[in-house]
Amino acid sequence: MQLALANLELDKIDEFEAALSRTLEIDSNHRDALKLLADLNLKQGTYKDAAQTYTKIISRVPDDLEALLGLGACFFKADDLPTAREVYERILQIAPGHRLATDNLTAIQKKEAQKSVVSDQLSVASGQL
Repeated sequence: MQLALANLELDKIDEFEAALSRTLEIDSNHRDALKLLADLNLKQGTYKDAAQTYTKIISRVPDDLEALLGLGACFFKADDLPTAREVYERILQIAPGHRLATDNLTAIQKKEAQKSVVSDQLSVASGQL
């Protein structure tokens, strides 16, 4: 695990992934290794892989706020706003007033409002054709 972290700090992603894989071969449920892998996948835009890994962490520790935040980010970035909302609301059930979850719910509301405006504009435009 230490080797993986050192490679990550040096931005040696291939070596980081190899060291992380070795850690997960030894312990496939190693929480920190899974979290690092999920975070890397999220950063690289592989949201499905990231979500699966965050879900694996959550299946073992249902109240893992870091994993839940990551999972919510996956759904938000994949534009699955209803599911992202559910995840952030779950965080608020666990940790009422959680600032990041509250901020992310606000971001979801703004994005939904923007989509609504665009949809309305498209409806008006298509009615004029």
